[in-house]
Amino acid sequence: MLQLNTINKICKFLNITPCDFFEYIPVDIELTFLEDEKIELVEIYSKEYLLQPKFNCDLLIDIKERENSYSFDTQIKIDTSNVLSNFPTPDFMEDDYQEKHIDIQIVFYSVEDKENFVEQFNKIPKQFKKMIYNDLIDQYRKFLLSYFKPNDNPFIISNHQLVKDMHINLINDEFKFF
Repeated sequence: MLQLNTINKICKFLNITPCDFFEYIPVDIELTFLEDEKIELVEIYSKEYLLQPKFNCDLLIDIKERENSYSFDTQIKIDTSNVLSNFPTPDFMEDDYQEKHIDIQIVFYSVEDKENFVEQFNKIPKQFKKMIYNDLIDQYRKFLLSYFKPNDNPFIISNHQLVKDMHINLINDEFKFF
């Protein structure tokens, strides 16, 4: 822990104030993922080794300020055009990114909830928004991984490994931090 004397010396030397390098988040945010539908990867029978992710779930976002707290009941929806592959196929050889990424969207159940969330989220400094975004993606991935077991077969990519390695892109504008 820094002593006030040390902070004072650093600020004098750099000719700055503590506000120039200390930022904080004025709220606490807690994310809770709940199974809404069955979490699974479903084989697409028209093409070999292609999987349709079924990763929709409920997301509860709790925001606590000093005196107020807010709870937002939302749902994570995955773009149904997303397809994953556990084997490289000729159709996917050209676009390696496509087989390892999914787009998700957080859907608010009411316009009022969405507006209240945006109001609270806009109070957060940009650097922390990025941290929250990354934390949301990490927690969502861990939630999904809890439904898939690792596979020891070296000749096939397990669903667990596929979920672990895939890129998850949150497409909501509300969560953009730049």
